[in-house]
This record gives sequence, structure tokens and C-alpha cells, in this order.
Amino acid sequence: MLPSHRVLLVGERGVILYGPKDSGVNREISVAWEAKDFSEKLVHAFGSGAQPVVLLLNDASHTYRKEENISPADCQKSLEKAFPDVFARAWMETGRSGAGTGSYLLVALPESWRFNRLGDALSAAHAHVMGCGVLPIESIGLVNTLAKKLFAKEKKKSRWAALVGQHETGGLRQVVTKDGLLALTRITPVMDKEIKGEAWAANMVQEFKATQGYLKRFGLEEKDGLDLVVVCGAAEKKLIGPWDVPGTRMRCVTLKEALKLLGCRAPRKEDNHFADALHAAWAERSDTLTLPIQMPFLDTEGMMRH
Repeated sequence: MLPSHRVLLVGERGVILYGPKDSGVNREISVAWEAKDFSEKLVHAFGSGAQPVVLLLNDASHTYRKEENISPADCQKSLEKAFPDVFARAWMETGRSGAGTGSYLLVALPESWRFNRLGDALSAAHAHVMGCGVLPIESIGLVNTLAKKLFAKEKKKSRWAALVGQHETGGLRQVVTKDGLLALTRITPVMDKEIKGEAWAANMVQEFKATQGYLKRFGLEEKDGLDLVVVCGAAEKKLIGPWDVPGTRMRCVTLKEALKLLGCRAPRKEDNHFADALHAAWAERSDTLTLPIQMPFLDTEGMMRH
């Protein structure tokens, strides 16, 4: 079980450090990758480094692959064969299919200069890194919880659920589950992170309709039901309706409203337009990581290698 900890959200644009406060999380610092004083700012933010931190990675370069009817040993071999030259790999069982075999989700993180810069900064800060996970997998429970709460009064329960939100750390992230398990994830670039209003709403609708096309290939049928939760600003909430995304039951919520559903307080200075704090709050409240990923710059105890 993880003790009280900070969450460092790591994306394509930069990182945001959140710390637990009262019944929610508090933004402690955000730093862009191109900042000349990137390491210095993180070192200052971590302070003594005594309070543990969990890394939550949110990047479009991560690769996910499903394998069916194989053993754990074969899964490891498949992972190494499919992704021979990567920074880190991991796998998790998603179901049993027979004696000694099952279904597995393989995850691969490619080499990146960002990991090198992050590792140097965490080392300089003497950070106590308790674990590392990837956002879509660690937020599976978040998707299911929000859908359950928002659509509790519906007579029929949907098999599919989706959470869509833009991230300050980079991109429009979509996480889709089927029967409570990860079915698909997409993250698409948003060239201007300040885009709002009708332009943002139109982009979100277009991207999710593309996702629906993928889901139909994976077996989505109208009778299954698809609950869609969109995290957006108050202005965008007024612009998007169920008629925009046929085939779904949709609810739009602001960051503050989504956090309230989890029993969390929204950070004072957090933009309601972004979903970063929502995923960070879920990760901060989680007792364990669904799929811990061993990063090369961490030792087996979660401490920085020096």
C-alpha cells in the first residue's frame, strides 16, 4: 500500500508536481521541458526529498499491445521480441483463457531525451520515487468511477465507458474501457493549449468520432451502450451536447465538478479547462499502482540510482 505521496505528472510539454492537501491535491510547480532551469526548479520544489512521489507518465509515444492465450513466460518473450530496443517494458494480465494461459496487455516506453533529463533532475533532488505508472492504465478506475456516478440513474448499464480531457502537459487524452478493462487509449496533439470555446468543442467531437470508428472495429455495438464523460471548461460545457456524438450517453463536467464526484477539492489556481489535476488526484488517492513500471534510473526500492 502506498503511503501519502506526491504525484509528478510527466507529459510531452513538461511536468507538473502535485502534492496532497486537505481533501484534494495542490499544484506545487509546473515546468516546461525547454526551461533552462528545469532541474533547479524541480530540486527546489522537492525540497528535502523526504515526501515520496509517484511518477505518472502521459505520452503519445507509449505503445500498447494485446496478446491472447499465452502463458506468462511467453508474454515476457513476446514483449522482448516485439519491443527489443526500448527504455522500459511492462505487462499485465487482463483475463484468464485456459489452464496456464491468459490475455495480457504489453506496454513499451521508447527511449527519450525527456527521461534522461527527468532522471538527472530527480537524482539531483534525491527524490524518493515510490513507483512509476502510465496514465491510461492507472486511470482505468477513474473512468469507471466517474461513469458509474454520472450515469447511476440510467436503467441500463453500458459495457463501454470513455473519459476525454485535455492536458496542460500535452494533448487530448481519451481512455476507453469495456467491462471495466482498458479497451483503447488515444492522445492527440492540441497545437495551441489555450484553444477554447467552439474550436475546442469541435476538435473534441471530431477526435471522439474517430475513436468511435476504432471501437466499432473492436466490437462496439449500439446495444452495448457507451458512456462518455468529457472534462472541459464551463463555456465548452454549454457548447457540447449528446446530439454532437450520436451513439453515446454523454455528460460534460468541469474539473471542479469531476473532482467533487471523487470527494476531492479542486486546486485554487487550477484551470477548469484541463484534466491533469483530476488524474493526479486519482493517483494520489490510489493505494497501489495497477502496473508498476521499472524505470532504468530507479533501483528496486524506488530510489534514484547514483
